[in-house]
Amino acid sequence: MPYTVTAYRADDASERIGQHFSAREFRCRDGAPAWFVSDALVELLECIRMELGSIPLIVHSGYRTPDHNRRVGGAAGSYHMSGVAADISVAGVRPALLASVARAEGAGGVGLYSAFVHVDIAGRRDWEG
Repeated sequence: MPYTVTAYRADDASERIGQHFSAREFRCRDGAPAWFVSDALVELLECIRMELGSIPLIVHSGYRTPDHNRRVGGAAGSYHMSGVAADISVAGVRPALLASVARAEGAGGVGLYSAFVHVDIAGRRDWEG
């Protein structure tokens, strides 16, 4: 399924994407000068936030360069490298509840971890890490 993905550069870091996010939140943690974010991913995150009563989401990992993805032990075909995945948490919300809300809001992939939840907009699948 094709996705609309927007490229961002360091000059765009403070640009608002969606109502509640900035481009900076999705930048690769290795400081890469460019990164990608899917519009559909941002829409999904906005829906999750609204369902939780507008509590801010923390994006721990958005886009990843292939090198950074290897360094953090990401899957070889990680959707983070395409800008269609994010690892998120919400202060005061258990990851299991966050995962349930993500599934209900239409996330494709939902990975439940002890401190965060992976969400993506690719094919339907669930796992625990």
